[in-house]
Amino acid sequence: MPKKCLFLLFSVFIFQWPAFPQTTVINEDFESDLNGWQFQGNWFQEPGYIFMYYHPVTYGYDFWVISPEYEIPSTGGDLIINHFIDVYMANVTNEKCEILILQDTQETVVWEYELSNGTWGNISGSDMLIPMDEFVGQKVRIKMRSYGAQSNALWGWFTFNIHLTTFFNHDLEALNLTGPATLIPGESGTWHLNVRNLGVQTTTDFSIKLFSFKNNAELASADFNGTINPGNSAEVPVNWYSDDIQNTVLYSEIEYVNDQYPNNNQSESKFAGIRPQQDFTVLLWDNDNNIATITNPETGELEQPNTGIENALLAAGVQYDKFNILPTDPGQYDIIFATMGCYCLS
Repeated sequence: MPKKCLFLLFSVFIFQWPAFPQTTVINEDFESDLNGWQFQGNWFQEPGYIFMYYHPVTYGYDFWVISPEYEIPSTGGDLIINHFIDVYMANVTNEKCEILILQDTQETVVWEYELSNGTWGNISGSDMLIPMDEFVGQKVRIKMRSYGAQSNALWGWFTFNIHLTTFFNHDLEALNLTGPATLIPGESGTWHLNVRNLGVQTTTDFSIKLFSFKNNAELASADFNGTINPGNSAEVPVNWYSDDIQNTVLYSEIEYVNDQYPNNNQSESKFAGIRPQQDFTVLLWDNDNNIATITNPETGELEQPNTGIENALLAAGVQYDKFNILPTDPGQYDIIFATMGCYCLS
């Protein structure tokens, strides 16, 4: 029999976030391929969530999904599961949903819910908190299980996000890196790294370094000698120039000797082009009938074909003209981008 340690009662538990900075050490939003996850029975994935479906209807069912292995930090933390259970009361008898923590062969039930209690949570997902202090410093897996007389007692169990937050005394997080998109050779540019203090103690005296993705070479560094209070952010500038004509992608890293969680110390990337000082003209011929046909790989939303081209041009610091109708004299442009998308007969 699995060990039971029920941190939550059977009632809905909705909580408010504490007014202290926290570090997210696990974050699963189910957008990409789920490497290491195990699915059994009517469990599936769609972009943005996993779910257990009632169909095909199974009698005497026992269906589960198991996460990869996670390590609970020495500071403990709270496991927050955003989910929704949709119940079909007419078919309910003895069916249950459970959440378990697995350690090798040991299974600990940390939450269970009888479907006879009806629907759980909001259709768009409700947060449920499970303290993980019992598992400090251990490697665990998360198991979500539903079982009982017949699977069509529920319409579906939908899980939208699983994340684990914890408190560190000292933790700096690298946010966005901003700076010039283009420079001419020998021209110095200033990039700013937005650094947030997620620790519960005031932070001072750390460094940031600027790197190129081409070869991970360190390009420049800067020291920060001010203070950042818990939950606050600061912009840290760093200067760099290049004599080489090139396109590259820059990123920044925080170096802080007291940092207890270095996994969030690298920023997102920022394009930078070192170009000769010469003029060229660019035309974007937006000829797709204003129909969204392209799926944005980051958001999953449909966009018009010109949107991605415009974002790339703006990120590269390229000025351009945009027309829906090709100009009479396109020869005035050095570069022409054209979207030849949908043509609607109607």
